[in-house]
Amino acid sequence: ALGYLVTSLIALAAIAVFFSAKIFTFRFVWRWEAWRVIFRDSWPIGMMVVFGILYPQVGPVLLGYLGQIHQVGWYDAAYRIAFFALIPVVLLSQSFYPAMSRAFRDSPASLQAIWNNYLGAAIFFAFPTAILGVVFAAPLIHFLYGHMFAPSILLFQVLTISASVLIMTEPFSQILIVMNQQRKNFMVNAWTVGVCILLNLIGIFAFGVYGAALALLGTTLFLLLFYVGCVLRYIRVQLFHPAILSSLGAAALASFLIYSLIGSFDQAGLRVLFVGLAAFFVYAFLFFLFRKGMNVVLNYFSTQYAKV
Repeated sequence: ALGYLVTSLIALAAIAVFFSAKIFTFRFVWRWEAWRVIFRDSWPIGMMVVFGILYPQVGPVLLGYLGQIHQVGWYDAAYRIAFFALIPVVLLSQSFYPAMSRAFRDSPASLQAIWNNYLGAAIFFAFPTAILGVVFAAPLIHFLYGHMFAPSILLFQVLTISASVLIMTEPFSQILIVMNQQRKNFMVNAWTVGVCILLNLIGIFAFGVYGAALALLGTTLFLLLFYVGCVLRYIRVQLFHPAILSSLGAAALASFLIYSLIGSFDQAGLRVLFVGLAAFFVYAFLFFLFRKGMNVVLNYFSTQYAKV
């Protein structure tokens, strides 16, 4: 840890020297009023990052405190693979947040259109994450860790579903930030941390390590529902927009078909990766096909309703 810290500080100093010499010469000026404004606007977001780190770690910490070391290893093995699926969340946030911030200044219609695409993209990634995680849990755990980690299979299935729910929470979090509702975002996450601790205390004492995984799933579902409630109450975007409904319906239908099909394939060794990749591409094709059809149907009914 100390090595990472020293390396980061050296890299930061080198970048600062290069920037000052080649791009723009800067100097340090202490302005308390400017720092006060920055801190006032940024502390809720900083605390949200802390809360996001706490959600998946409460369970392992409690398990370790109770002396369940092997269970911590099973949980950590499943968690490391399952939450690899959160990479799309980072990429989507970096892509859509600047666009939503610009649209917020332009027009509500532009913001609605961009948020429709953002939430639709999150739905697109969330559903196959859950389906593929549940189906390929056993062969993937056996391939990566061996049969000694068989207890991680069920943990991986539950944690993968939790990761898929987290993917869907990100658009709601970002729209609150764009609309200058950082403190409400902070309150959502603060309450969720309390729920997370409570669920872990109940789940671990009742079901052990599996209770910790179920507690994380319950935490993410609570977080999603809390976000939905905040957006419906405080944010002027249409949550049940036809574009969002078509993405949700297409993802559900395509996921159901993929779940029905991939069970017949041999899922051992490296074949897991190839079958999973092929299943995702088939899912993507079906998703866009179904979404196009549902958009036509929803637009037709919207037009007929408007005429009435």
